[in-house]
Amino acid sequence: MSFYRQPRIMTPDIILGTAYFGEFPWHAAVLKGNKYVCGAVLVDARHVLTAAHCVAGSNTRAIRIRLGEWDVSSSSEFYRHVDMRVRWIAVHPEYYSGDLRNDLAVTRHTSTLSPSE
Repeated sequence: MSFYRQPRIMTPDIILGTAYFGEFPWHAAVLKGNKYVCGAVLVDARHVLTAAHCVAGSNTRAIRIRLGEWDVSSSSEFYRHVDMRVRWIAVHPEYYSGDLRNDLAVTRHTSTLSPSE
């Protein structure tokens, strides 16, 4: 499965709807333990962009980034996913948790995602 391909169909925002598997290959899941805490977007083969409030102050060993997660409400998946460990987290220097101003963070992974994954 490639995470670098274009979506096969263009649709409006999915709100209380269903996405096709692989329709949004750049979407990533931020996990703490086995719990989905936030969404993220794949920036390149080693980085994702997410909300700072999801990862600020977290130990990198406690967070995983998952690509290919299709149904976060299910404990089993029919499709393969890729989990990546986090090497470091960079939170926006002017992030303020009081009002979520500059609520941005980038994570770098310990390994490089190959285009075939």
